[in-house]
Amino acid sequence: MLRVALRNARAGLLKLAMSIIAVALGTSFIVGTFALRDMLSSTFNDIVDTGLNGAAYVRPTGDQGDMVTGSSGERIIPDDLAEDISVVEGVAAAIPDHSGTLVLVGSDGTAVGGSGGAPTLGFGYHTDDPALRISQGSGPRNDTEIALDQETAERAGLDVGDTTTVILAGNIHEVTVSGVVTFDASLAGASLVLLDLDTAKQAFAPDGLVSSIAVYAEGAGGAPATYPDVTADAEEDLVAAIKSALPDSAEWDVVTGTQMRDDSQAQIDSMLGFLSTFLLIFALIALFVGGFVIANTFTMTVRQKQREFAMLRAVGASPGQVFMSVTIQAILVGLIGGVLGVFGGWGLVAALQVVFEAMGMDFASTIPLTPFIITLGIATGVLVSAVSAALPARKAALTAPVEAMRDDAAPVIRPSWWRIAIGALLTLGGAAMVTAAVLVARADEDASMGALLGYGAALLILGLLIISPIIAKPIVYLAGAPFAAFIKPLGGMARGNVIRNPRRTANTASALMIGMALVSAASVLASSVTVAMKAVVAEEMVSDFIVQSQSFEISPQAATDIEALPEVGEVSHFVVAPASLTWDEAADTDEDVTGPPADIQLAAASPGTFPDLWFTEPVSGSMDVLDDGELVIQEATAEMYGWTIGDIITITGTQGTVDAPIGAIMNSQALGVSVLASTDVLENIASDTESVIVNMLVNAADGVSSDQLRDALADAAAPYYVLSIYDQEDFTSMLASQVNQVLTILYALLGLSIVIAVLGIVNTLALSVIERTREIGLMRAVGLGKGQLSATIIIESILTALFGTLLGLGAGVAVAAAMPSVFANQGFTELSIPWSALGAMVGLAIIVGVLAAVWPAWRATRMPVLDAIAAVE
Repeated sequence: MLRVALRNARAGLLKLAMSIIAVALGTSFIVGTFALRDMLSSTFNDIVDTGLNGAAYVRPTGDQGDMVTGSSGERIIPDDLAEDISVVEGVAAAIPDHSGTLVLVGSDGTAVGGSGGAPTLGFGYHTDDPALRISQGSGPRNDTEIALDQETAERAGLDVGDTTTVILAGNIHEVTVSGVVTFDASLAGASLVLLDLDTAKQAFAPDGLVSSIAVYAEGAGGAPATYPDVTADAEEDLVAAIKSALPDSAEWDVVTGTQMRDDSQAQIDSMLGFLSTFLLIFALIALFVGGFVIANTFTMTVRQKQREFAMLRAVGASPGQVFMSVTIQAILVGLIGGVLGVFGGWGLVAALQVVFEAMGMDFASTIPLTPFIITLGIATGVLVSAVSAALPARKAALTAPVEAMRDDAAPVIRPSWWRIAIGALLTLGGAAMVTAAVLVARADEDASMGALLGYGAALLILGLLIISPIIAKPIVYLAGAPFAAFIKPLGGMARGNVIRNPRRTANTASALMIGMALVSAASVLASSVTVAMKAVVAEEMVSDFIVQSQSFEISPQAATDIEALPEVGEVSHFVVAPASLTWDEAADTDEDVTGPPADIQLAAASPGTFPDLWFTEPVSGSMDVLDDGELVIQEATAEMYGWTIGDIITITGTQGTVDAPIGAIMNSQALGVSVLASTDVLENIASDTESVIVNMLVNAADGVSSDQLRDALADAAAPYYVLSIYDQEDFTSMLASQVNQVLTILYALLGLSIVIAVLGIVNTLALSVIERTREIGLMRAVGLGKGQLSATIIIESILTALFGTLLGLGAGVAVAAAMPSVFANQGFTELSIPWSALGAMVGLAIIVGVLAAVWPAWRATRMPVLDAIAAVE
């Protein structure tokens, strides 16, 4: 039977080609996901090992920063502790972290980086820092010199001796590039700018506080030894010696370099784990869709070879042997598709690498294809193929020997009663769960119905997949009515051919249905979010303009320059700074609330912001309490911690502690902050270096037009390179563009399932042509022309694509329409159905149908008429 299976696979390789491609596409995504994850992990781990290569570190006991986002920890460690540490026996160097963000202007006059990409980081140049080596020129010696890493210098188009501009701590500096440094790991697009030590201290630690101190052990000749040249025992001994030399403090701790690196790598693994899960979801969707293509292929192949299987049974083959002959073919499909998928996944990551490099993000140069990844890709392809072909293989195994005496093709198989029952049960159950989620959410705004909606949507889609052969007939009949009416008699013939076998039509269209359901749901979601954002911005942003920075930080000097403009009337800042909140747990009566402490980014608004520059309608209380030193709390945050108006919250920062009462509770999606205070409160608990101005609200002075104010703001912002000026319409468009960027990624990922769906239609039509060889021959013999035959097959393809698209669009829109009710408490308050986008998807379905029919139609017209009439199958 093995020889029979191999012979059949070789003879029907063309029939199996589409299944192989479907498997290859799905496994490419699987392989690419794991390879991309390993590449990113290797890149960031190299950064960790090279950038955190000390033997010990002094770090805060609270917020320690995030290696992934590039944020530093709390600046609470006195940098003069480095002097005490440097005299400890065994210490070669103790280097405080004098670092922060800045703006570097390239040779083309634009800011390097920006647009929310990788950051530009400034560092104080320590001559004994072993992580950096001067490869050209010299290190910076005063506030008029900087040094750049090699990648940044190339990206900025700057060489040693060139002059440029940096914006540091809000001040504009004209500087000269004194040297180029080498960093032993890829920086993933981040830009490094070295400053002389005094300049870095003044900019990043004016109060003498830093977020960490790196300690290097003595190596050969007393030089600093770096990881991995220091043993774990030596690190532990060094940590003990440092702790004994420093005063006890609850604010900071001394840890080994190994622990510091392990903690940073754990942050990276957490981020990459989320990324992998996100991509694997789409990979599984692609494989699920590909499974339909494989199952359909083998179902039709088994039907066409029913007489052959019956002959095998008649000459003594057991059902198990026949089952294995089909399964072996499926395994071959999976094996070939899996191998191609491994190469495809490598190519996918290579293409992404090129895209990343074009965006200025350089990752590891080698793409890892480990034995695990290769085995996973091939095994996934084989498993999906074998499982998808199991039912057709069972059908082949149960073929009775008497079928060998039949001269006609296998009869059309109607859906069984149990399929109808299960499909109807799942469809109605899913619809009921979606409806229940909507009704409960409308009755109780605080009810969490997201999970119920998700499960209901999954059951609804699954039920529609199962019951689709039942509903295929009426939908195709209606969709085919225009073709039957205006393209006679070809339209009617094509519609009849599609309706004749609703099970095959449904199986073919299932892949397209899944893809279109997801795409349409994403489109409705994006459109609704955009409309909701516009409504929120229109209601809450009442200032003439809002000023924001691409680096998410407006320098104090830029803010001062804007405030000084004669065209500016009222102006307000929104500022954030790290803080820790504590409160009396006795007020907590709900077992589900979270107790103290809470580390947050405390947001603050200038006095007078509400309601002249920003309007937010509170749920309870008044926004005016901000000016009295009271707090405004987001409703979800208040519920999380069990807070009510009048509760006293203790706010602790590096500069002091403030007790502030809760004066109002709001529910604002535009103000995406959990706790809002006045800038007067923030000044009492945070230093100037910790407080970051995230945006400014500006109104025109009396008698100044909007255009005049915009021009003045643009002139004031120009020297800072990264500031953007938005009016209400611009601000809404910017937010909408961010949603569209996410939507584009979803479209690209979901497009893979649609590509596989197209392959499924091509595959089914090609097999259908073979199955109807005699029928096509007879029609040609009685006068059907080649053009008419091609048109018939194209219409069949279009109707199949339309069926899957219409069913998918209906399901996707129905589920998405429930989201505003379920997620209303999270700001999803509007429902907007993008009819033009949905219409474009229907148009796309017609194009898909035409393209998918080209090759099968060409094959059909090439069949000799007499040979076709004489065909048995």
